[in-house]
Amino acid sequence: MNGDDISEHNLVVKNLIKKYDDKYVVKNVCFKSKKNECLVILGSNGAGKTTIFKTLTGEVSPNSGDV
Repeated sequence: MNGDDISEHNLVVKNLIKKYDDKYVVKNVCFKSKKNECLVILGSNGAGKTTIFKTLTGEVSPNSGDV
């Protein structure tokens, strides 16, 4: 992530990785969101969108990265 001050962001995801067996379903995802911003994750089927949201809510644990 760039040198932005992350203290002004309510949500910061840095280098999120989730693997099932030996297959990456989410690899090195980074984004940040400020208060009152709308977060939208776009991608084709199987791109890892649901896994990202499950990781954000704590339903699944990441293999690596910070949320």
